[in-house]
Amino acid sequence: MLGKFLPVIDNLQRSLAYDDSDGLRGGLQATLKGFEALLESEQVRAIEVVGKPFDPRLAEAIATRETNDVEDDVVVEEAQRGYSLGEELLRPALVVVAKKV
Repeated sequence: MLGKFLPVIDNLQRSLAYDDSDGLRGGLQATLKGFEALLESEQVRAIEVVGKPFDPRLAEAIATRETNDVEDDVVVEEAQRGYSLGEELLRPALVVVAKKV
Protein backbone atom coordinates (compact mmCIF):
# COMPACT_ATOMS: atom_id res chain seq x y z
CA MET A 1 0.00 0.00 0.00
CA LEU A 2 2.77 2.42 0.90
CA GLY A 3 4.39 1.94 -2.49
CA LYS A 4 1.28 3.43 -4.09
CA PHE A 5 2.12 6.81 -2.55
CA LEU A 6 5.51 7.02 -4.27
CA PRO A 7 4.33 8.01 -7.78
CA VAL A 8 2.28 10.81 -6.20
CA ILE A 9 5.38 12.15 -4.47
CA ASP A 10 7.35 11.83 -7.73
CA ASN A 11 4.78 13.96 -9.55
CA LEU A 12 4.77 16.61 -6.82
CA GLN A 13 8.58 16.76 -6.91
CA ARG A 14 8.54 17.22 -10.69
CA SER A 15 5.89 19.96 -10.38
CA LEU A 16 8.08 21.87 -7.93
CA ALA A 17 10.80 22.11 -10.57
CA TYR A 18 8.72 24.75 -12.41
CA ASP A 19 8.53 28.38 -11.23
CA ASP A 20 5.06 29.34 -12.47
CA SER A 21 3.33 30.72 -9.40
CA ASP A 22 4.39 31.28 -5.80
CA GLY A 23 0.98 30.23 -4.49
CA LEU A 24 0.93 27.01 -6.48
CA ARG A 25 4.51 26.30 -5.47
CA GLY A 26 3.72 26.86 -1.79
CA GLY A 27 0.73 24.55 -1.95
CA LEU A 28 2.70 21.85 -3.71
CA GLN A 29 5.52 22.12 -1.17
CA ALA A 30 3.06 21.77 1.71
CA THR A 31 1.45 18.74 0.07
CA LEU A 32 4.81 17.12 -0.57
CA LYS A 33 5.90 17.69 3.04
CA GLY A 34 2.65 16.13 4.23
CA PHE A 35 3.17 13.03 2.11
CA GLU A 36 6.80 12.74 3.21
CA ALA A 37 5.78 13.03 6.87
CA LEU A 38 3.13 10.36 6.37
CA LEU A 39 5.63 8.00 4.79
CA GLU A 40 8.24 8.68 7.46
CA SER A 41 5.70 7.90 10.17
CA GLU A 42 5.46 4.45 8.56
CA GLN A 43 9.29 4.09 8.52
CA VAL A 44 9.50 4.85 4.77
CA ARG A 45 12.59 6.95 4.13
CA ALA A 46 14.26 8.38 1.05
CA ILE A 47 17.61 6.82 0.17
CA GLU A 48 20.42 9.35 -0.19
CA VAL A 49 22.56 8.40 -3.21
CA VAL A 50 23.80 11.59 -4.92
CA GLY A 51 27.50 12.15 -4.38
CA LYS A 52 28.01 8.61 -3.13
CA PRO A 53 29.53 5.58 -4.89
CA PHE A 54 26.98 3.70 -7.00
CA ASP A 55 25.49 0.78 -5.07
CA PRO A 56 23.42 -1.61 -7.22
CA ARG A 57 21.64 -2.83 -4.08
CA LEU A 58 20.09 0.65 -3.64
CA ALA A 59 19.96 2.14 -7.13
CA GLU A 60 19.55 1.36 -10.79
CA ALA A 61 21.84 3.18 -13.21
CA ILE A 62 19.82 4.50 -16.14
CA ALA A 63 22.62 6.54 -17.72
CA THR A 64 26.22 7.61 -17.41
CA ARG A 65 27.67 11.10 -17.65
CA GLU A 66 31.20 11.78 -18.81
CA THR A 67 32.99 14.06 -16.37
CA ASN A 68 36.36 14.70 -14.79
CA ASP A 69 34.80 16.45 -11.77
CA VAL A 70 34.14 13.28 -9.75
CA GLU A 71 35.46 9.73 -9.61
CA ASP A 72 34.08 6.89 -11.74
CA ASP A 73 30.90 5.24 -10.50
CA VAL A 74 29.78 8.13 -8.28
CA VAL A 75 26.10 9.07 -8.53
CA VAL A 76 25.86 12.55 -10.05
CA GLU A 77 22.09 12.82 -10.53
CA GLU A 78 18.95 11.23 -9.20
CA ALA A 79 16.22 10.80 -11.84
CA GLN A 80 13.83 9.16 -9.38
CA ARG A 81 14.21 8.90 -5.63
CA GLY A 82 14.60 5.50 -4.00
CA TYR A 83 12.94 4.53 -0.71
CA SER A 84 13.47 2.05 2.07
CA LEU A 85 10.93 0.60 4.47
CA GLY A 86 12.83 0.08 7.69
CA GLU A 87 15.86 -1.98 6.63
CA GLU A 88 14.17 -3.25 3.45
CA LEU A 89 14.42 -1.65 0.00
CA LEU A 90 10.98 -0.48 -1.11
CA ARG A 91 12.11 0.97 -4.45
CA PRO A 92 15.59 1.52 -5.89
CA ALA A 93 16.66 5.00 -6.96
CA LEU A 94 17.08 5.66 -10.69
CA VAL A 95 20.41 7.40 -11.12
CA VAL A 96 23.02 8.82 -13.49
CA VAL A 97 26.55 7.63 -12.76
CA ALA A 98 29.83 9.43 -13.52
CA LYS A 99 32.38 8.04 -15.96
CA LYS A 100 35.80 9.62 -16.45
CA VAL A 101 36.36 11.17 -19.89
